[in-house]
Amino acid sequence: IRRNEKLSVILFLSNVKFNVDTLELDKTITALSSSVNINFKIVPHTRSGMSGAKHVKSNITNFSSVEAIKWADVGIVYGSSIGLHMLVEGVTLIYPQFIDNNTNIYSDNNVAVVVDSLNDMLDFFESYTFEASKHNIDSIDQFINTYIYGGYKSYNSMMERYYFYIVQYNETLWLFMDKRVSKT
Repeated sequence: IRRNEKLSVILFLSNVKFNVDTLELDKTITALSSSVNINFKIVPHTRSGMSGAKHVKSNITNFSSVEAIKWADVGIVYGSSIGLHMLVEGVTLIYPQFIDNNTNIYSDNNVAVVVDSLNDMLDFFESYTFEASKHNIDSIDQFINTYIYGGYKSYNSMMERYYFYIVQYNETLWLFMDKRVSKT
């Protein structure tokens, strides 16, 4: 967080039909909306909209997910894959287990700050520093390498392998097409 500036926090909503505690979600939105220490915005889910928070009228942004992630210091995610993008962009990821206690890859791989209550989340925001938020950078790098780059050491090595498979596929396709044409 930059000196003398508020912490920018983004909440990405998810579909409530997947074990979301709407009462806790509502309490969280209310608390974060009224906090004087943070700039808070809510991003509706791309397919479910304001699922679980239809009554909320303030702090809703029309930012795209990409814009919201660039704006945020911290992102709150439950039941959504948008956390993958946040991790790649270096945004601190919070997983509020008290809103959604489903199994998730973020907490299983130690790449998110897991909070068990709204008070824990508020305490985290109160004591947040950019440096302290990067305590698990090795876990995040390994997670990105495994889940985003498929175990490749870099984006370039992944793309080289992808290119290899595309070339191989095209060569196989042309051989198949040549055999079909020669039979006619």
